[in-house]
Amino acid sequence: MRRDDPRLEIIREAIERLIPRATPAYVTVTVTETLPGTAGHDGEPHQHTWTGRPDDLAEKIFTALFGRPRDRAEASPRTTLSRTEALKAITHVLKQPVEDVPAADLIYGRPLAHIEDPEQAPNPWAMQVDVLALRIAGALPLTDEAGEASPLAQAEAAKRRRDLAGELSVLMSAGQALESAPWYPCRPGDLVHVHYEAVGDVPLVPAFGETYVIGDAGDGLLSMKLLAHSLPDGTEHAEGMVGCFAAEATDCPIYELWFEGGPHRLTIVRDGRVVHNGGAR
Repeated sequence: MRRDDPRLEIIREAIERLIPRATPAYVTVTVTETLPGTAGHDGEPHQHTWTGRPDDLAEKIFTALFGRPRDRAEASPRTTLSRTEALKAITHVLKQPVEDVPAADLIYGRPLAHIEDPEQAPNPWAMQVDVLALRIAGALPLTDEAGEASPLAQAEAAKRRRDLAGELSVLMSAGQALESAPWYPCRPGDLVHVHYEAVGDVPLVPAFGETYVIGDAGDGLLSMKLLAHSLPDGTEHAEGMVGCFAAEATDCPIYELWFEGGPHRLTIVRDGRVVHNGGAR
């Protein structure tokens, strides 16, 4: 079961907010059916009652709307900045977190437990500020320069506006678009290509793409393995920039790509024919 699907979280939060300023850990939900024309020993009509927690009710609502939730190992932070905007902001803060200090070129780090250890003290890790900023920006699901954003980025923007209806609408629409696509679900042998825009003005990282192949993982599940990427040889920290969406065994291997990368970045090929061309202009 995918317990941290953002749509599921939105429904749960909406239930918890029915009582203003309530503490979620203490909230329970009671649904009562009162049967007219009946009476118990106390003279009151008979009642059927269901009692549970908000997450229990949220899951029942979610399942009725979208089907069984899926598992997800981790959730990622979202943003609606472009890659270039985010990279500039991150680099600026890392280089000079406060105005009255010199701009840094390298950032050093070590575990807190090693600070006073004379054997560990001379051995911190170090990384150029520009490279560290690039790695941080690369880990975020950012918009491209044309302003298109992934469904999760759009949902996060709506959440910041306190637009619960807009947030849920974006995620519902994206899920429905995926599950109603004529090529859905994926099949073994499908090729999934994702395009990434250039990062930085130089650029620090050129535009590149990844190609994944869908495989049979057994027990009705599918895998998605990185087949190739077009990141130029010699790109620093390339190993941390590719293969992030690979999946070993799941019922929908492109789920995270669809929501986090966005359908506008995906091209899906089946039997030698393009069945989804999100990058078409």
